[in-house]
Amino acid sequence: MKLHILICSSLFFHSRAFIVGHVRTIAARPAAVAVQFPTKLPSRDTSTSLLLAIDPDTNTSTADITLKQKAEVILYRLTLISASAAYATLQLSNLLLASGSGLSTQTISSIEHTSHGIVGWGILFSALLAPPYLGAITDKNEKNDVDNALFLLLNELLPTLASFAIVVEIVNTIQSNLSQGAAEFLSATSATLDSTTNIFICAICLREIGFFGASYKAEAILAILCCVVLGLNDFIGFSEPVLTSGLALCLMVLSFGKVFEPLKDDFKPNNSAFFKDNP
Repeated sequence: MKLHILICSSLFFHSRAFIVGHVRTIAARPAAVAVQFPTKLPSRDTSTSLLLAIDPDTNTSTADITLKQKAEVILYRLTLISASAAYATLQLSNLLLASGSGLSTQTISSIEHTSHGIVGWGILFSALLAPPYLGAITDKNEKNDVDNALFLLLNELLPTLASFAIVVEIVNTIQSNLSQGAAEFLSATSATLDSTTNIFICAICLREIGFFGASYKAEAILAILCCVVLGLNDFIGFSEPVLTSGLALCLMVLSFGKVFEPLKDDFKPNNSAFFKDNP
């Protein structure tokens, strides 16, 4: 019995010493598992918002146009309206002259000459004041603009071509009217403008088609056709009054229709998106 107690006591002390020693050994060892803290805090992906900020389809570059740019568009539209109204007045004066109205022939002739001059100069100044394109013509990220690259290039050339034509017409006017009074300045130049008026009408119509889309500018397409037929009418032999009256009607629809178009749409092609936004 005493031997049994002695063995148990010996086992207890040996086991206690082993446990204590093992615990001290574990405590002396370095920690095997380290807590890994993130060195970079997660952040929201801003690539989408950045793309939205510079996405050309959002029209942010043209959403806030300056006061000067607004004035340019208004002048362009007013000049185009004036030219189209003068063209309609010219056709009306021809109709009054042919129908034998109560107005004197001199009065009708004066209206005709004045209207003819306003049409020529008005079209030239409309081309001169054509609003510039706010963007890069070769930007491949803007599919609509790439599709209309030729129209946009024409829009860039319009002011330069118009400036050259205006200088030429002024020189011709001074040479041909050197001995005449200032009152004859406008009407006497109308004949010299015939060769360039239809060309710039076509150029302006192409510009409108490029910016607003052919489906929304059917009158511009018809105006171009009228100008082409008028230019070839010596070979075609079509009725000139019908052609000129149709051209006047197309110009009236084209110019007065721009009253309802947002000003910013004259700076960037969008295929008349304002119609889709406001059905």
